[in-house]
Amino acid sequence: MSEEGALLMLKKPAHSTYISCDLRIRRYIRDNISSWVTFANEKLEIGLEEKDVVFVSGYTKTSVWAEAAFSHSSTSGELLIAGGVPSASGEFRVSMSRGVDASVFSRTGPLDRASMWEKDTRSAPQEQYDSDQCIFLNYYKMKSRAWWRSTVLRAAAGDHVLPHDDDEDGPSGVSLCPCSDEYGMRDEVEKSYDPVDGVLDYIFKHSDASVACACDADLSKLFKGAALPKDLESALEALSPCIVLDDGVVGMIAFPPLSPTLPPTMERNANAAGAAFPRRSPVLLYYNDHHSSPAQTYTDFTLFFQGVLGMELQSPDALISKVPTDVDRLGLPTSESRAALIKHYLHSVLQIQYPFANPSIKDFMPRTIQNSQAAREATCLLSILHIHYTCCTPVNFTAVNAIYRQLHANLFTGRRVYTEADAIAGLHVVSSFLFSGGRGEWEVWLDIARQFALNVLNDPNVSGHEEALRRCRESTRFIIKTTMWLDVLASVTTQEVPRFLEHLRVLFDGARVDEGSSVAPEISMLPAVGCETQVVLAIAEISNLAHWRESSLRQGTLSISDLERQGALIEERLVRHGSSDTTDSPHHPGMDDPQRLARPMSGHSWRSSRSQDEIDGIERWRLTNNIFRASAKVYLHTVLSGNHLGPGVTGAVTDMVEVLQDVLELPLHRSLAGSIVFGVCLSGCHTDDPAQRAFLLHVLERQQEEPVGNIREVSRLIQQVWQRRDRDREQGRSTSVGWHAIMREGHSDLLLLA
Repeated sequence: MSEEGALLMLKKPAHSTYISCDLRIRRYIRDNISSWVTFANEKLEIGLEEKDVVFVSGYTKTSVWAEAAFSHSSTSGELLIAGGVPSASGEFRVSMSRGVDASVFSRTGPLDRASMWEKDTRSAPQEQYDSDQCIFLNYYKMKSRAWWRSTVLRAAAGDHVLPHDDDEDGPSGVSLCPCSDEYGMRDEVEKSYDPVDGVLDYIFKHSDASVACACDADLSKLFKGAALPKDLESALEALSPCIVLDDGVVGMIAFPPLSPTLPPTMERNANAAGAAFPRRSPVLLYYNDHHSSPAQTYTDFTLFFQGVLGMELQSPDALISKVPTDVDRLGLPTSESRAALIKHYLHSVLQIQYPFANPSIKDFMPRTIQNSQAAREATCLLSILHIHYTCCTPVNFTAVNAIYRQLHANLFTGRRVYTEADAIAGLHVVSSFLFSGGRGEWEVWLDIARQFALNVLNDPNVSGHEEALRRCRESTRFIIKTTMWLDVLASVTTQEVPRFLEHLRVLFDGARVDEGSSVAPEISMLPAVGCETQVVLAIAEISNLAHWRESSLRQGTLSISDLERQGALIEERLVRHGSSDTTDSPHHPGMDDPQRLARPMSGHSWRSSRSQDEIDGIERWRLTNNIFRASAKVYLHTVLSGNHLGPGVTGAVTDMVEVLQDVLELPLHRSLAGSIVFGVCLSGCHTDDPAQRAFLLHVLERQQEEPVGNIREVSRLIQQVWQRRDRDREQGRSTSVGWHAIMREGHSDLLLLA
């Protein structure tokens, strides 16, 4: 049996850099590859074909490396690596023992740094070298159908012929002379095997695409980081990944834009050539990119569905949904499909979308959906997404794009004074972005709800914001509170002053709180969003402080004393004993001790008068409120420190970890997924403690059992921040690592931490 493999050894950590705007890269290649090939052939006279061009989207570099490749034909054998270090001559030696017809090829680089392998890093200082040696590339390839030929794909660990020892009569234990950094290889090198070519061929085989585009990350995602199977063609046929046609021309695997921290992992346990794969039929999806004027950039759902395309493949048993998504001649869901989607929303989605809402939402939401076309369309959109993620069903892009265009035409054309139903439709689309990872053009849809809420609160016919809230319907109050809360959380990401800051200051007047008064249920934020009013106001004030700090820095007028004074006032609000809220609401009466929010509910008399649902609801409020209070403290100290890890930040993160540890011990923790994102993201981005890092990732993993949401995107952001900070520390730099800047890298849209 023939065995082949390779190893790579590093003396120092490697660092990866990549760009992750997947769809933009593919379109950029599509628009420019012809000119690149022309330039290479006519100007440089290289003689390239289109399929030879690669677009480098990332790289992994180190300073010193050693590698080896081996092949042998025995049932056993050992790879010997000279004690793990090169000989005194600086050569890196690898040999194969007990091998029959064994071949080993090794080399180190760069040659002038090879002596670095001999030094003991624990006992002697070493020369510092730049990480300028590229060991891995992330890349894209594109190929036109006109040049495609049906071929038998070669195996991933294929029939390569590794260089043999010049001694034809060599013994079973073979040692090859190492190759120097000059890479003096033979001229007759066999053409290298690229598994990405197999993906391109698969796209052509199962679509009408004129052009196919694929990247190394497609393979990593398809096989979930495992080694590529030996029979790649059969494995792809068995997996049958969806294919999407961009503008009906460029075919690609239907995955979301990836941000790989490493190239596809080849060293893990490989799938055997005969491994069984669940067999399904490929699904072909179409969408078009409707280019519009700068004032109307959201007329298609394409950008949004960069995040929707990539639900991980599951077995056919996961395809459990029976909700139809048939469309009419306009591409919109049929009446039957629409009714089924609305039913699915009310039964399975509403509680996930608004876990803290008053039970009255079950009354007014169906009425609103029934009476408003925009609300119905947005509800269908959200249901399709939920079904797609939870049941792994292919997305009907005809329906999705038609719904999105219809919503856009309905809500952004001409006029308009937005209605309550319009606001609900806008919030549904915001939830659609959250369900799909939290990135996208969610803010333009949040603006619809903002405008509605501002019109109600600023009504000249009532005497102030509080009176406006008291007099409006329960459904209107819910929309206003939800919108104000999302506006506050959005400000954490946008670094803008919350639009409702002045309204919050008026509604939650600090003087009244100091007198110990409770906030009336009509005013309190707690029953609507699970966060007490003073914490909501504190987070809004912190965002305002962050905006002022950045503006003052740009203008050169920042006063540290003013910054610290304002921070102290906000922190006093957060640490003040007792809460301004009461949970005295229509569905949880009598809970009139605000200080109980800080500790678990207990006592026979308190519990005996309530149902288990009421008890669970109040306990969920308590846990969520504690999470947001701790999150606000972390947020405050990161603003005060300018993202440096000072004592204030470290202490706040430690407090946050303690709160989360308490939460995970309770059975309700899975219902708090949306509450932890804000705090875990900020805490994770501002800790260097390995134990805290591991715990925070564990928290995210525990919450990721729910397949909708932005947990995965938050986890990716946190790890990108860690990578950047660790690299700076290794290079002796002590600089702040702004998570906002890293969040924006390679993305034109922002991540909503809600």
